[in-house]
Amino acid sequence: MKLDELFIEKVMKKVNNYLLRYEPEKALRLLDRELKKHPQAWPLAMKKAIILFEEGEMAEAEQLLLTTREQYPELPVVYFWLARLALEQMQLEKALQYCQTLLELEPFDAVNYVLRAEVYELLERNQEAEGDYTKALELEEKTDLYYRRSYVRFLQKDFEGALADLEEARQAALTDEEKSRVEFGTGVVLAGMGHYDAAERAFNLALELYPDYFAAHEQRAFCRLELEDWEGALEDSEWLLARRPDEDRFWWLKGLALYRLGRVEDALLAAENYLQQHPEDPAAYFNLGLMYEELGELKQATEFYSLALELDPGYAEAYLRRAWSNYQQLELEKARTDLLWWVYTAFSDSDLTTMRARLAEAPGFDEEFLNSVSEQLEMGLPQDKSFLC
Repeated sequence: MKLDELFIEKVMKKVNNYLLRYEPEKALRLLDRELKKHPQAWPLAMKKAIILFEEGEMAEAEQLLLTTREQYPELPVVYFWLARLALEQMQLEKALQYCQTLLELEPFDAVNYVLRAEVYELLERNQEAEGDYTKALELEEKTDLYYRRSYVRFLQKDFEGALADLEEARQAALTDEEKSRVEFGTGVVLAGMGHYDAAERAFNLALELYPDYFAAHEQRAFCRLELEDWEGALEDSEWLLARRPDEDRFWWLKGLALYRLGRVEDALLAAENYLQQHPEDPAAYFNLGLMYEELGELKQATEFYSLALELDPGYAEAYLRRAWSNYQQLELEKARTDLLWWVYTAFSDSDLTTMRARLAEAPGFDEEFLNSVSEQLEMGLPQDKSFLC
């Protein structure tokens, strides 16, 4: 039966008016009434399914979509929304199957390739995601598509390809928001290449265009850490915490910046806040050990290094710092054992000669003490691991 397009348009107008007034319940009631009278009106069924999806009523939306599919098995829009729903529920293989059918039915719509690319990204099949973004770009050149493809190229470490895409996006960008996003993406790629100076400049450009760009502040902060710009990293961390005080990684960031600036007591407060949120993170205990060591609280520093090693017995730097802490407390046997574990952990793939050379470079220890440790290298690691406790 041919659909009455004028009738459909009239109902849709009323439904959209309800939605504009944030009254989805009234929109759904209207659709229910009209579908009882006109069950063949599949556009109304699809509109109801979309509203249910957006309202989080996933089970009901899926049932309606499946019913519509049974009645209209070659209707592409049904598969599009079934794929979206499966994607939302992280049912990725199911979403992929729906996308395959969708593209068989409607192979010339860029949006369909973008949807499948999103599924491929979540499946970490980045090469296939790149292929779908390329197909979408052949059908419709858009700034967003270049940006998306640049990201999957970045994940594959195709940095030059990612930068080329971002340059295309830069040429096509019209709004300040689009331009800011392109500069942000450029910064991410440059940071991935280790070009932190250039990355920071890109993040600065992004923030000039869009000062409240949260992710740009976050990425710039980590760039500034790499550049040892502790004041800048602190500035960014405080901006981030003012907006998201419950984000523990920003407390870690602030604590590290404060520590590097020599404000150790302030750093301790930030690091302890981070530790409360991440009691299983060995780095949290290690960082507190560094701070207590800086304050001259060697016993507490040693305890925190030990806690880090309990969680991660392969934490080479923790062995070295605990060795130094024990050495300063004249716990020489413990310091000697820690240094042995440090050498064997940090340079496990090296020969004995290389291990001795690395040991001789251990900072702070006197030559006689290092020689005594070197003599023990040939004997291997101590069997007694009680010192870890």
